[in-house]
Amino acid sequence: MYQQQQQQMQQQQQMGALQARFNAIDTDRSGTITVQEIQSAYQQFQFSYQSAKLLLQGISDKAFIDMTNFPLFDQYINSFWTAFSQVGQGMPKLNSQQVLQALQMLRFNFDPNILNALVMKYDKDRSGVDFGEFLSICSYLLVVLKLMGKFDPQKRGFLQIDTNGLASLAMWFL
Repeated sequence: MYQQQQQQMQQQQQMGALQARFNAIDTDRSGTITVQEIQSAYQQFQFSYQSAKLLLQGISDKAFIDMTNFPLFDQYINSFWTAFSQVGQGMPKLNSQQVLQALQMLRFNFDPNILNALVMKYDKDRSGVDFGEFLSICSYLLVVLKLMGKFDPQKRGFLQIDTNGLASLAMWFL
């Protein structure tokens, strides 16, 4: 009985902490988190609007995040930060090899050439990948994986789509 009470108290504390993190991002107190609020929450990392939009699309089928899908959002952000900081060992930027290592830690198993192309795309000043740029790469990869799930229901790793499917697919990136 005592153990159950302890577990309940621990769960309540975790939910309270999760709610506090949600409230910190939900600046307009609407009960939902928008793309603008995601971008604003991570502005110190120069996280772009487009990347914030990709992150939202990778997590939710809605134009916002609410408390039902916020735990997933929070889990992704925390795992991205953990991988970045572990590989970088406290450094503010990762080189391309470290980015590949961090992405592998996150189980983003893509061809290294694709991952290197993403590093080139998001590391615009070629000074190393900071956390905002790493978050952008991860957001892009989340959307790719989500699209594969939608357009490859047999999980073969290949897409066969017609013109309508291609148009639908392209809308994710507009």
